Amino acid sequence: MIVDDDPAICALARATAEPLGFEVGTTLTGREFKRCYPDFVPDVVLVDLMLPDVDGTELLRFLAQAEATATIWIISAHYRNIRRLAIKLGVAYGLDMAGDLAKPVGMADLRAALTADTLDLDDIGAQAS
Repeated sequence: MIVDDDPAICALARATAEPLGFEVGTTLTGREFKRCYPDFVPDVVLVDLMLPDVDGTELLRFLAQAEATATIWIISAHYRNIRRLAIKLGVAYGLDMAGDLAKPVGMADLRAALTADTLDLDDIGAQAS
């Protein structure tokens, strides 16, 4: 499941994930994501940090409160240290944070993320400190 206010990113995520066997749900706002999440309960979530209605970190809090077991990727045009701080926040919430993708994201990077193991969170701590 992806939450990103850019329809092109949502389309790219769908075009990349479906051939890999993922059922893909896309939402353009945080409110829409919160409404759709309980019915979808995804295995993987891509969260944009900058949405028009909520901050992506609010969605991390929502996912923690929902006791999400999904693997979560941060996707954003923010500087890498901001993306990494969001990952650390998700880890503090007890979420399965896989990593971050910088916008503009390409299909190859997205495919690699969706097929990769989670990244070394000790590495994140060292880089985001």
